[in-house]
Amino acid sequence: MTNKWTLLCLAALLTIMGFPSPSANAAATAFGLDADRSEVAAGDTVRLTVSGKGLSDVYGYEAVVTFDTDQFTFVSARNALPKGSAGESNGFSITPVISGNEVTFAHTKVGRISGVSGDQPLAVFVFQAKKAGERIHLAVRSESRACRCLGGQVRAIPSGQHLDPPRQRGRRAARVGPDERRRDA
Repeated sequence: MTNKWTLLCLAALLTIMGFPSPSANAAATAFGLDADRSEVAAGDTVRLTVSGKGLSDVYGYEAVVTFDTDQFTFVSARNALPKGSAGESNGFSITPVISGNEVTFAHTKVGRISGVSGDQPLAVFVFQAKKAGERIHLAVRSESRACRCLGGQVRAIPSGQHLDPPRQRGRRAARVGPDERRRDA
């Protein structure tokens, strides 16, 4: 009877205190946008760096940047994740997908390598100002990942999970493995 009473008291105590959660103790992950300049003239380019703070074993990411199509033209996007060792490939990136005023870019590492952790740059987006003779002020706020002319959102993919790239309209993706032959119909 004493054993049952002790177990009941212990169970009640653990229920009242709660169980420690590893995610509650982990640092919060945050993403931000940093522009290389605060003002641009027509024809100038601006580079936006998407960065992650407090990353934990990130193997891939998807970044969506919204921009004002009346003021900017999308030029390019590239991966900024650092390579691990000299022989390590930097992974695989999708071709940026432009849909209206949004650019989607994704990258994943490949092979049996670990993800990145800590504070790391993820991607660099390059835009060109359109309007001749006008200056455009960029107000990038990293905390909310938003700004007046350019904004964005980022989704980090931990190791062991898969990234589904966005589908391009009118195109179908087909898997071709080493034992399969591509058939053009």
